[in-house]
Parts: sequence; structure tokens; C-alpha cells
Amino acid sequence: MEKRDLNSIPGMIELGEQALLVKHGSDIQLNDEDVIIEYGCFFGRSTNCIIEGLKLNKTYIKSNKFILYDSFECKKDNLFSIQVNKYAKKYNVDHLIIEKAGGVIDFRKIFEHFTLPTEITLEINQCNLHEIKHTNKPIALMHIDAPKYYEEFKYILDNHFIDLKLGSIIVFQDFFYHWSATLVACIEIMFQNGFLAFNLTKASSLSVTVIKKFNMSDINSIDVSMKSANITGLIEKIIQRIIDTHQSNIDRIDQFLPRLMLCNVQYLYEMGNIHEAMRHLMNYIINYPTPHYMVYNDLSDLAQYRFSRRQFYQLDHTMINLE
Repeated sequence: MEKRDLNSIPGMIELGEQALLVKHGSDIQLNDEDVIIEYGCFFGRSTNCIIEGLKLNKTYIKSNKFILYDSFECKKDNLFSIQVNKYAKKYNVDHLIIEKAGGVIDFRKIFEHFTLPTEITLEINQCNLHEIKHTNKPIALMHIDAPKYYEEFKYILDNHFIDLKLGSIIVFQDFFYHWSATLVACIEIMFQNGFLAFNLTKASSLSVTVIKKFNMSDINSIDVSMKSANITGLIEKIIQRIIDTHQSNIDRIDQFLPRLMLCNVQYLYEMGNIHEAMRHLMNYIINYPTPHYMVYNDLSDLAQYRFSRRQFYQLDHTMINLE
């Protein structure tokens, strides 16, 4: 099987994250009906990482579908379109972007250009999160590079977590991300209830193993918990969980762990609790008087959008209702 040059594909994931996806794709044990799922393909770098892993997987057969979900489009003049156009021009594929009615650009042809043909059985779903359906197949590996808010992650939780096998792997792409507060909080709830076991991290990606099966009652309980959750408290608990037990498995802990602390600052500002946000920020400054230089970039990013990108995110992804 021909091997693709992964670095020739436009994308925002780091080399370590690429290697992680290749390894998970090659190492997962697949039965006849098992499937692999990815949310958020962009131009196909992460997708091709998993494909390269599956090519090496001795248990993979054609019935093991690799199911992909992405809208492959965004508003023409908003934040995400800047990234789409930048990467398309850098890799000389901007001619494949299609302008559609309503000020929308479609980049699916770029994804197909870098991904097809392939020996792996793909099912490509161009849709929004509220349109996804149950697979009714056991899920062995799931890579999630889409939701930054619990409200949108809930579509994945409702439709696909019930089908996760014991021992299946989930990779949360933007776990260590200063805009992901409610997603981080939900993951902590799943840790607390014994569904997930910590594996390791690469850059902003968190890899976990499913150690307890989900049922619909569990999914509903998680949702009830999130509706009344102390989000900042849950983030503090997952920070302590990492410090206490997983430090050696955290990639560049001085760079990425502070992002979870900044999640609390961002969330509290967005909720209008400025006093508490400042308290968290001051505690951070006191505890980390010489932070990694990337933290200043993250703080600049938060300040640039007045600690909330929610309205911009909704403009980019108009089919997702986050209210």
C-alpha cells in the first residue's frame, strides 16, 4: 500500500499528534463490524494519519468502515475562513474552494484531493452536528476535532458514546485549549464516573480508553450533571488529577496544563463573573511567575476577543445553536 506524505497535507495538528493517531489506528483491535469515527477532518491530515495506521493494522478488514463527519464549509468572511484560505493558498489548492450561495465557502474538494483514492473503506458525511445519526456499530476508535462547547459535544455524546466498545480509544483534539471549558468539565465528569481511563497526551490532544460501557441512562445523567455543574470546580479537579497521577504522560506540561487554568478564566469572564475570573488569573500568576511563553499568546488570544469567541463561532458555524 502506498504511504502518503502526511506533512504535505494542510493541517493544524502537530507531529506528535500525527504519530499518536497513526499508532492508535495501527494498534486498535478490530472485529468484523467495528467502525472508526472522526469529527472534524478539515483538509485531511488527521484523517490520513488514521488511514496510515489502519493500513498497518493486521486486524483491519474492508467491513471496518472509517466514518467521517465534517461540514466542509464555513462563512466566507469570518474567523475560520481565514484559516481555510491561508492553508489552501500555502499548499496551492485554493482553486478547489467553491463559493456557494449565502456567503459560504466549501472546501470538501480539498479534503478529497488529499485523501482519495484510498484502500480504506470511507464513509464521508458532509453535515452539521445536529444531523448525525447512530451508527449502530461498535466503535473502536473515535477522533474528535470539532466541539469546543458542551452544547455541541452533546450531539456526539447522544449519538455515538453508547456504541463505544470496552477498550475503545477516544482522542479529544482540543482538550488542552483555553476555549474548551465546558468540554473539559464534561470529560472530568466521565472520569469521575469511571467511564474513562487516562492514556497520554500529545500537544493539545488527550487520549483515553473506555473502561465502562455507556448506556442512555448514563448519557442522560451526564447531561443532568452538566446543567447544574460547577464548571470551574470540575476543571480544577481535572487539573489536580493530572498533577497527582499523570504528569509523566503529559506532553510539555508547562505549556499545556496552564491552558486548563486559563479555561477557568475564560469561562468566568464569559459568564460575567469578572471578580472570580480575576481571582483565578491572579492565583495563576502567583503560582506560575515564569510561565511558558506560549501562555502569553493564549492570554493575548483571550483578550483579543474579550474572553469570548462564542458569537464568532456561531457566525462560522451557523447551523449549530449554542443557546
